[in-house]
Amino acid sequence: MLKHLAIEAVGQRLKVSAEQTFRRVDHTLFSDRAAIVWFGAAICLSATLIFSVQPLFAKMALPRLGGSPTVWTTAMLFFQTLLLAGYAYAHWLSHRFTPGRQVAIHTGVVLLGFAFLPFAAPTDWAPSSTGVTFQLLWLLLISVGAPFFALSANAPLLQSWYGATRGRGSDDPYFLYAASNIGSFGALLAFPLLLEPFLSTSTMSSIWLVGYVIFGVTLAVCMLYLLRSSVETQVDLQTATEVREEDAETPLNWTQIAGWIALAAVPSSVMLGATLKISTDVGSFPFVWLAPLALYLGTFVISFSSWGPRFTDKIERVHVAFLAIIVFLVTSGLSKGAGFGIMAIYLAGMFFAALAFHTALVARRPGRAGLTAFYLSMSAGGAVGGLFNSLLAPAIFNGVYEYPLALALSALVVAKGAKSWRQDLLAIAPGLAPMALLAGAAVFGLLTVSTTPNYVWWLAAFAAALFMVRNGDSRRRLAILAGATLVLAHVAQDDERVVERDRSFFGAYSIVRNVDHGTHALVHGTTNHGAQRIEDLNIGPERKPEPLTYYYRGGPFSQVIAAAQARGDENFGVVGLGAGALACYAKPHENWVYFEIDPLVVEMAQNTKFFSFLSDCTPNAPMRVGDARIELEVDRQINAKGFDVLIVDAFSSDAIPLHLLTQEAMDLYADRLLEGGLIAIHLSNRYYDLEQPVAAAAQAAGLVSAYQNHEPKTGLPSSVNSPSVMIVLAKESATLTPFLERDDWRPAKVGDGAVWSDERASVLPYLK
Repeated sequence: MLKHLAIEAVGQRLKVSAEQTFRRVDHTLFSDRAAIVWFGAAICLSATLIFSVQPLFAKMALPRLGGSPTVWTTAMLFFQTLLLAGYAYAHWLSHRFTPGRQVAIHTGVVLLGFAFLPFAAPTDWAPSSTGVTFQLLWLLLISVGAPFFALSANAPLLQSWYGATRGRGSDDPYFLYAASNIGSFGALLAFPLLLEPFLSTSTMSSIWLVGYVIFGVTLAVCMLYLLRSSVETQVDLQTATEVREEDAETPLNWTQIAGWIALAAVPSSVMLGATLKISTDVGSFPFVWLAPLALYLGTFVISFSSWGPRFTDKIERVHVAFLAIIVFLVTSGLSKGAGFGIMAIYLAGMFFAALAFHTALVARRPGRAGLTAFYLSMSAGGAVGGLFNSLLAPAIFNGVYEYPLALALSALVVAKGAKSWRQDLLAIAPGLAPMALLAGAAVFGLLTVSTTPNYVWWLAAFAAALFMVRNGDSRRRLAILAGATLVLAHVAQDDERVVERDRSFFGAYSIVRNVDHGTHALVHGTTNHGAQRIEDLNIGPERKPEPLTYYYRGGPFSQVIAAAQARGDENFGVVGLGAGALACYAKPHENWVYFEIDPLVVEMAQNTKFFSFLSDCTPNAPMRVGDARIELEVDRQINAKGFDVLIVDAFSSDAIPLHLLTQEAMDLYADRLLEGGLIAIHLSNRYYDLEQPVAAAAQAAGLVSAYQNHEPKTGLPSSVNSPSVMIVLAKESATLTPFLERDDWRPAKVGDGAVWSDERASVLPYLK
């Protein structure tokens, strides 16, 4: 009996202790302070996953699409559109269902995302040469659409849930948006600096899956807190979001919603336009993609902060100053230099334009009842900007005009103006005078960028910018004037020298007539991809057109082809067509095959009004249109013999198609090489020194290498004879002996960094 009573007493004490422990855990886990932590952690993790999956999957898809800079703008369109769908789902969910049903539905959506993890680009996926944009959108949808959609709803949905809990600060849950910005920035910094250089894409995908699981745990706690709070207060979420009198007094209207959309659309377009411009010149890879995006998100951080609105006046002044500077860069011709300083100016212009818009947007945000509608409208504006840049602009513009157009529209957000246009012009004249005089002199040819010291241009820009920042008057009309001038300046650049202009998924191209040298040149971004003397267009069959620029006789291309022809080689493959200048090194008995990813380049090179290299020199050579690695695999089936010489000349502007420089690419090139054959890779680039990583990838594929940094000795301008950098690879050292015996060739330096592969490659260590 005593034993039984003792056991019962112990059991009672254990029960009481367990209940006390549970209450303590319950109080700790679901306290007001803990709730902020849990909701903030869930929102932060969600944003981190969102902004890491974007560059990660785009990087996975990039090798299948030729390294095109349009891959990122198309991916951004997809993610912005799906983000819009997620925000619409959050708005629908929070206004139609009780907390219990919201939790049940969202749990199902999050669990569905697990069915698509870990994600990867299908190994058998390859786009056709037409409709690439829509093919990429479909690939993104079937690969990462479900988990991304599940994550995209969380920022507005969790803020709305917290607003219904009656927790600390729940009457104004916008403060939780800071957690989203922290997660976004963390992902944007970590991916190019900590993850991409050291981890493969498959490893990062697995880490992303772990992050999705952890997010699910934090979300579950937030759901429990919501349900617990709902039971305690006996109020559903819809009622909770309508309790504030000030919200009920100001119902939303379509004019207000349209204003939110417009204020979000323009900075989205500016950001994407700046990204396209920079990635065209510097390269299409995550670091270049994420820098503009990080600055763009930074404007949200400032705008949503408590101190951001206090600086509206200063933000507008700096925004107008950068508009004026960019106008000056364009009209003076400095923008054609595309150096890092110019790009920094463009990024700064984008930043302050976006900041001015987002500050105005946040100033117009509604109370708690309109929270999800506000975020939905903001997301819709971002999607509209993405739609314009990714689909509409390439269809209606033959050049990249969306960036200057969006910057011009950003002038409309500046709030203040003076009494009249005359007073405005008189007020701004002292600041604009030095820039106007120099720009006018450049337009009329009295000064040129190449002959005038840079400090003259920059001092003029600095003086004008300082004046604009200090002068508080006339800002609205000055901004509109600057914006209009910016568009006109870009159009004015298309003077009589540009005889043809068009764009495709892979870039915007111009055919430029140089009257001084009597040439037509094919230009993409800031790089010349071959030129032909106009007088050579009608020379007839008695002699061939003369190759110019990188391809001139005596340069590295000429040396490689001459060495191969001296050995009696007959089978030549060329990756990257350009204007087709290499064709005129071909001899009648030789077999030449071209690989070109962009049908538009083929069309321009075959247009005999401007270029006759192909028609005069290799009129019957096969043209394989598509990504070189895919087409080389196809060529294996068609042309089992392979090549004596494979020339890889596939850079677009200064953008690097990394998938053509990895170990897997080198393995493919080596496989298509005949005994004693050569691989020649053109590495000329203003921003990166690519000798070591390419030599290392070649060595990993069992190849030896020689390197030349060539400077022409003819004294002719670079539009006729251009300096160039080339690396030559072979299976046997003896094959390179004729090159290494020359003074201008040397063994290539093999870097000690990680060997580039399709899953792991970073250009950051090789910045010049």
